[in-house]
Amino acid sequence: MTEAKIFTPENPLSEILDHPDAPLASELVAGSNRRLAAVGEKLRAHVEEQVSLILALARGDDAAIFENRSALADAALKVAEVAGAAGQRTQGEIARGIYATVTSLGSAERWHSEALRLQLSSLALAQAEPMDAAAAEALLGRLRALRQSVGVTE
Repeated sequence: MTEAKIFTPENPLSEILDHPDAPLASELVAGSNRRLAAVGEKLRAHVEEQVSLILALARGDDAAIFENRSALADAALKVAEVAGAAGQRTQGEIARGIYATVTSLGSAERWHSEALRLQLSSLALAQAEPMDAAAAEALLGRLRALRQSVGVTE
């Protein structure tokens, strides 16, 4: 009969956390939350700046948007990476979808400008008006279904 062996990797933080004067986990979390609140305004400003850039890149016709797809994807990824920490989860999820759409459908043969424009309009709406959680989830669910219907790989 084979004997099972259990491997437990060493926790690199154990020296810090197991020390008699070590802070409690709740103190570490509280400290992180304080630091996050301190940079929250900068993060929100960064999100607003990148959303403005995304919307500016989307003002042209379909050919111009296709031409700017790289800059559009870059700005969308920047929003997706920090929006949640800035308290703007909805904008982050929409931006993540824009990034996925642009990168997944990056060739002219598979470009779905209508799907992209709908997501861009949704981002503008989410940035302009706060949504309650139910409305945000409904919007995000519809955008996910839209991306699936046009073959976006997330």
